[in-house]
Amino acid sequence: MSDVLAVVLIAAMLLERQYHLHAEPHERTNVRHGYADGFNKRTLKTRLGTIERTIPQVRGNDEPFRPASLDAAMAPEKKASHCPGGNDH
Repeated sequence: MSDVLAVVLIAAMLLERQYHLHAEPHERTNVRHGYADGFNKRTLKTRLGTIERTIPQVRGNDEPFRPASLDAAMAPEKKASHCPGGNDH
């Protein structure tokens, strides 16, 4: 299950990076806003355990890139950790 989530998550983050840059990989346009700059390894803690993921990076853009899909994938974890008394309710 976590392998499927990982594949979907990286695909979503790559699409978000294309949208953020206003260009597809290797595409040169007048409206391009920066460049893809590889990946950064991150450790994510989830209910399924700790998993290592690569997060797409950008450079040459004044606006920071933070994949919303990464936040969405972690949102259930954040809500569960802030619930008083755990998930007993």
